[in-house]
Amino acid sequence: DALMKSKNFKEVEFSYYEQYFGNYTYTFENNFLRFRLSSDKSEENIDIQQTVDPSEWFDLQIVYCFLKNKKILTEPIDITTQLMYVEKNFLEIVSLFKNEVYEETKLTLSKLRKERARQMFPGNFLD
Repeated sequence: DALMKSKNFKEVEFSYYEQYFGNYTYTFENNFLRFRLSSDKSEENIDIQQTVDPSEWFDLQIVYCFLKNKKILTEPIDITTQLMYVEKNFLEIVSLFKNEVYEETKLTLSKLRKERARQMFPGNFLD
């Protein structure tokens, strides 16, 4: 919450469901980008979305792997590490989602998502 507000993002959604394992969702946005922090059955994640493409969310793990040029895409990243990564690399992350480069970013991150699925479930995908 404090990190997003310090970056001039406003909170636009908050949901908390104590009866469902304490699941929560916080969504923050500025004029072109959204960050969603969520917990689902105690698995915490950060997702990023370009506001002009509301159907497409990218999890921070894929963004992290892209920026770090990682080849193994299945290593989990805990929420504390995710938040620290966003704080330290905020401008670099934001630059990936600017209108001028978004289509290229979307294509690359989509390919990485597909590759991660292949790594998670080898032999289950046709090329």
